[in-house]
Amino acid sequence: MSHPHAKVVDHPFGKGVVASAPIPKGELIATFDGQIYYGVTVDDYPEGVPDYLISFGTDRARHSNGIAHLLNHSCEPNCGVRGLFDLVTMRDVEEGEELCWDYDMSEDSDWWLECKCGSETCRKEIRGFRHLPEEKRKEYRGYISDWLVAAYQLEPGTEEVEIA
Repeated sequence: MSHPHAKVVDHPFGKGVVASAPIPKGELIATFDGQIYYGVTVDDYPEGVPDYLISFGTDRARHSNGIAHLLNHSCEPNCGVRGLFDLVTMRDVEEGEELCWDYDMSEDSDWWLECKCGSETCRKEIRGFRHLPEEKRKEYRGYISDWLVAAYQLEPGTEEVEIA
């Protein structure tokens, strides 16, 4: 399932998703609703397992049958995670704006990737929730995957996050 105003477009790094009309805050954009993989980590996906998955545990991930896997990362996202598999808008999104989320909202392994999002506050690396700066953890409250909320014993929607 995807939002009717979420349109797949060509992007400098492959594909992306943009808003074809204004989208209000809180709207469901897309869901990771595909095959579930157990016993895998982003560090070592077996051959044949797609790269574009959402983690929902230290060794569990899910693919998307729709467009969720095409939303790119940004260090200044306009979408976040609700529950385990839904991507929702964190603010009102304007027509033509790319729909992006921060992969660190659901990932927390030793995996990392060079970030090329180009935002003014780009962190230069996508490294996992435990490496998010405190100000980002506060900004993302309410948009962090439920598995991380449980793993770090966070109160849903709170801003106090202790990372060891």
